[in-house]
Amino acid sequence: MEITTELAYPIVQRVMSFVDFNINIMNHRGIIVASGDKNRLHQRHDGAIQVLESKEKMVIHEDDVDTLKGTKPGINLPITFNQEVVGVVGVTGNPDELYQVTRVIQMSVEVLIQQIDMNNQTQYRRQVMEGWILDLITPGDVPFGKLDSIAQHYLHIQHQELSMSVLLLRVEEIRKLEHVQELQSLLSEKEKLFNMISLVTQNRVYYAYLQEGLFFIALPVSTDPDQSKAMGQKLVRYITSEGYTPYVSMGNGYKTIEGYRKSYFQANQALQLLERFQNTLVSHIEDWGLLRLVESVPASTREDFYNQYHSQLDGLSKELERTLQVFFKCDLNHKVTAEQLYIHRNTLHYRLDNIKHKMELDPRKFHEAMKLQTLLFIKTLHT
Repeated sequence: MEITTELAYPIVQRVMSFVDFNINIMNHRGIIVASGDKNRLHQRHDGAIQVLESKEKMVIHEDDVDTLKGTKPGINLPITFNQEVVGVVGVTGNPDELYQVTRVIQMSVEVLIQQIDMNNQTQYRRQVMEGWILDLITPGDVPFGKLDSIAQHYLHIQHQELSMSVLLLRVEEIRKLEHVQELQSLLSEKEKLFNMISLVTQNRVYYAYLQEGLFFIALPVSTDPDQSKAMGQKLVRYITSEGYTPYVSMGNGYKTIEGYRKSYFQANQALQLLERFQNTLVSHIEDWGLLRLVESVPASTREDFYNQYHSQLDGLSKELERTLQVFFKCDLNHKVTAEQLYIHRNTLHYRLDNIKHKMELDPRKFHEAMKLQTLLFIKTLHT
């Protein structure tokens, strides 16, 4: 730990806010790097040099000032970090009046330095994590060797043994701040969201901010989709209670870096479908069934299939299209469908006959119903 002006100046300001004495902080060479008296900055402090050598407190009286360059009456104490003396804190004033406060000041400075170091480590680890995640999800060639090395030696992710499910959290308020380029507000809100994620998941996750209000969260799970979905629902409930508008999607649980990457792309597909259909706040990739497969088909292939029935499908009224959607949602059950639509079963039969006539596909036959549902999916994807 090297004590610099950038590190020490905020500490001096903080400590001097609750004591009525001038505070100096000297680095490992005995140079004053921060002080309440700006005229003393960057001067050599002979008292500090003696403290660095002896590792003991030094009291400087008025009579000592002439023989100790750069000093004033007061008390100087070593600053210890990780059991090493890394600098000196000096309190200017009558030594007889300082004995009661100098130890408190010394402890305050050491605690603040430890906090700053912890924050710096957290920030550095977050930067490494974000870089690792960006490499993980990038399209094209993936540097798996580099990712494996960083995972083991810096992030301590045992990806060969640890099954992870990727959750994607979209927060609309963060997305809006990014679009209007409110940088300070964006940083503040992101930090709030990071704290919420840590609180809900109890620090059992690896996470990073991507872009467009999107947070990447890798949660250690079993292969059971319900486990990660329960966490997603818990996250949504908490973030919603704090006044935000969140959406969560997730992929299956996998081991290895390749598996984590696969889970991300599944979660990303689930998020796109969720945003397109807006029927829930939490979505697992397994929730989408056939629609997931249809969405994965190249657009040109979907268009070729859709164009075969385009004119017939456009000829369906909104009432008939709605009837078809509810019929599929009710698993082709006539009684339940009629109840959902608040119509008589004979009316339902009439509508289904009408659909069969217009589409030349019978929704009551399984294979033809599959074609009709696929056509409705494609229509929705293209609108």
